[in-house]
Amino acid sequence: FEKQVSFIRNNVDHYSGARWTEIGASAGATQSILADLATTLAPLDVYLPGVTITGDGTAIFVATVSNATDTYPSTMVAALTPARDATAWHVIQTSSSAYAGSRWVDYVGVAADPIGTGAAWVADEVPASDCTWTTQVNRIVMDDVVPTAPGAPRQAIVIPSTLGPTSVQVRL
Repeated sequence: FEKQVSFIRNNVDHYSGARWTEIGASAGATQSILADLATTLAPLDVYLPGVTITGDGTAIFVATVSNATDTYPSTMVAALTPARDATAWHVIQTSSSAYAGSRWVDYVGVAADPIGTGAAWVADEVPASDCTWTTQVNRIVMDDVVPTAPGAPRQAIVIPSTLGPTSVQVRL
C-alpha cells in the first residue's frame, strides 16, 4: 500500500486545503484507489503546510492560515485516521495582529512522536503584536479511546508527618 498526501491549490493560486489519496497494490495486481479525500479552508489562504504520518497511520496536517480581512496568521491542525475518518481543522495558535515588519519568518514544522502511536509534535511561529515572533511547540494526540473511570481513590498518611490536634497530612 502507498499513502500519498498533498496540499491542493484553488483557482486563484493559493493553497486552500489538503488531499489524501491511498493507493492499494499487490504483486502483479492493478493499482486501485482505496481512498481519495479532500478538505478545504476557503476563503482562508493556507500556506506553510506540513504533514506527518504517526505510528498508528494517522495523517496529521498542519498549516498557517490567514486572509486579508479578518484572520491574522494562525496555525491549524487536522487529521485523517487509519479508518479514513477526517477531523475538522482546529486552531492551535493564533496571532494577535497582522505582521507589519519587513521580513517574513513564519514557519510550521511537524514530526511524528517516536513514542506515542497517534501523536505528533508541531512547532510553529506567528507574529506578535510588537512585530517580533512567538514560537510554540505542541504535542498533538489523536486518541479515539474513551477513558475509563480511574476507580476508587486511595489515601495514605504522608510519612514523615506530624500529628496535630485536629489534622494529619494525607496523600490522595
